[in-house]
Amino acid sequence: QETASLPAMMAMFEAVNVKTYERNDLSGQKRVGFIAQELEACLTGNFAHIVGQGTTQSTSAATEPVEGEIPMAEETFKTVDYSRLVTVLWGVCKTMAKRLDDLESRLS
Repeated sequence: QETASLPAMMAMFEAVNVKTYERNDLSGQKRVGFIAQELEACLTGNFAHIVGQGTTQSTSAATEPVEGEIPMAEETFKTVDYSRLVTVLWGVCKTMAKRLDDLESRLS
């Protein structure tokens, strides 16, 4: 066990912005969150597991298969484990708290 790098967590926080978007796998439902590929680009080492991969089998809207219909190929997509982002935010909060303490001590 070792303490995770606070500068690395701060760099991740600064590198990625929250976005609004439409989910292309959920008929364009509107969402707010992260674009997995943007997050993945700045995650390294022990943080790389925050972005994963999922698969889905696209099927016809019909409830029963239509004779002669060719099923669509399985699709893969990136996933973000938002619960694991809490650890990054915790590190960012610790960094900000230290900076605030440093600034307040200069004013005293």
